[in-house]
Amino acid sequence: MVVMKLLLTGMLMGILVAGLLYSPLSTGIPFVQKIMAQEEEGPVKQVLLLAGENELKIAPDNALHPGGINYAAMTFNGTIPAPVIAADVGDILNITIKNVGKTIHSLDFHAGIGPSNVLSGNINPGESKFVTLHANTPGAFLYHCGADALNGVWEHMSNGMYGAVVVHPEDEEPAKEFYLSFGEVFNSADKGLFVGSDGATGTFDIAKFATDQPDLILTNGMSHRYVESVGQQSKLILNPEPEVFKVKPGELTRWYVASPGPNQGIAFHFIAGQLSVRDGQSASGDDYGTQDIMDETWWIPPGSASVIEATFPEAGVYVGVDHNMNHVVKGAAFAVVADENSTDTDHPPGTAVAPKGSESAVADWAPPISLAVQPTNASEVADVEANASEALGAVEANATTVSNATLAFAQDMMGNDTSSMMSNDTSSMMNATLAFAQDMMGNDTSSMMSNDTSSMMNATLAFAQDMMGNDTSSMMSNDTSSMMNATLAFAQDMMGNDTSSMMSNDTSSMMNATLAFAQDMMGNDTSDMMSNDTSSMMNATLITPAYGQEAVEIPSGASNPTPDDPERFFSPNEVTVTSGGTVTWTNNDATIHTVTQGTPGGAGEPTFDSGILAAGATFENTFDEAGEVDYYCTLHPFMTGKVIVS
Repeated sequence: MVVMKLLLTGMLMGILVAGLLYSPLSTGIPFVQKIMAQEEEGPVKQVLLLAGENELKIAPDNALHPGGINYAAMTFNGTIPAPVIAADVGDILNITIKNVGKTIHSLDFHAGIGPSNVLSGNINPGESKFVTLHANTPGAFLYHCGADALNGVWEHMSNGMYGAVVVHPEDEEPAKEFYLSFGEVFNSADKGLFVGSDGATGTFDIAKFATDQPDLILTNGMSHRYVESVGQQSKLILNPEPEVFKVKPGELTRWYVASPGPNQGIAFHFIAGQLSVRDGQSASGDDYGTQDIMDETWWIPPGSASVIEATFPEAGVYVGVDHNMNHVVKGAAFAVVADENSTDTDHPPGTAVAPKGSESAVADWAPPISLAVQPTNASEVADVEANASEALGAVEANATTVSNATLAFAQDMMGNDTSSMMSNDTSSMMNATLAFAQDMMGNDTSSMMSNDTSSMMNATLAFAQDMMGNDTSSMMSNDTSSMMNATLAFAQDMMGNDTSSMMSNDTSSMMNATLAFAQDMMGNDTSDMMSNDTSSMMNATLITPAYGQEAVEIPSGASNPTPDDPERFFSPNEVTVTSGGTVTWTNNDATIHTVTQGTPGGAGEPTFDSGILAAGATFENTFDEAGEVDYYCTLHPFMTGKVIVS
């Protein structure tokens, strides 16, 4: 009896220890527990999806789209559509999703049931997540990016983040199988048929999306990817280098057709052919369902996929289309060539499906090819460097010109040798300015030699008092606007003119008024001082203007993360205001954005947040505390900017 108790206790302790070892509490990774259970449930297939952003060519150069169309796409594994994932009924798919992009992505599988089998949750840039999908129901099912917990899912899907899962039934009849998708694009740069985009890379246009005006229908990622031309007597070339689908006459073919939308569905049809629809499963669960037999056209609603079977009885060319005719013009068509020379593996790249019984979830022949636009080449880099060098030279030349103009002004006033003022050293420039003041005032201005800004301002005010004979105590304020007003009063007293226009905070107006003052004092032509270069003008006047307001633009195409140029996201990317100043942001992009204080992934509540900014909308914020303030777009976290408050 004692022995039995000891054995029972030992068994219970063993079970307890094993449970602790394999529980999420000890591993910290629930996925490990799932893997161990799955090995006992059925065959396990591993899948890796890389979520990111790519600039792709989505239309060839033809009469409809002169120069072709490039687009800032979002993809899984760099292609539109994402890879087709195949499994047999009873298989388990372990899917790893890694975000290699610059914005939040996620995953939504239509093939699963229950949140843990369907949704990945948000995946931040650089992160990975795991989804376990039990392949229990035969058929074809859509999967797509869910963006930030569905916020922006319409944009991510429109940008190309969709694919299909195929689950082969037990009694599936052998057939040559193909993967196909038709997806809409709403392109901010596309000006319409026969016009194109003038070489600009497009981004998502929310107005076109909301009013259901797609520019293109992508057949497996490109408009008219599989069609050379239409017309016989009057031929219109659509794609000079098309790929085509090949079959043998009379063989059974099976088409897994994804309809991601996001708005419109597909009226699927074979010209010169008929089709049968095998959606869902049979009553026994051992085969596909049968929805339609030998019919002409089948409607595939957005957000779904269908299993279409067809036989092409004689040799020749057949054409598959979305029978919505404006969709055909926009790209929804493909050629099927029936020929005895066709083989089992002569699929166009990316259209093969791993057949029933495969160890892998993806076909090991005809892999997808990327339609990515080539990266910047060496000559383009050289052009950028040359432009930068030219700009730097212009800045240096501008500085010399303004310095010379300032010296000419001083010489005309003083009649002295001011060659020492040519130094770019700030203290030397201040000394020369003080010498000018001494000559004008006949006073001891040694106290002005201090490099301290407030001392310099006080000395300048003393100079103004001596010249004006007025009380300028109000000018002692360090407040920039007060300083500007006092300077204007000084100019009015000296000139006897109305200088009210100088009260404007507009920099160019201030510069013009300052130049008018110089002209009145000098009687000379100072047109060379009219440069609008603010930094040069600041050097010439020895006064740094401050700005109470700044404007920032969200430019067209800002939602495209490539190339990585901060000025493309917020322009200017960095602005400076004085304490109490205001910054106004205007969304000139074709999609929605936010302006939110903080950095992507940062903790805490933002001190300001615009909420959703529609195209054309504005947002402003006043900054009271000195310091540097970072901000970004929560919908496109790669878009970052900075406000410096002085």
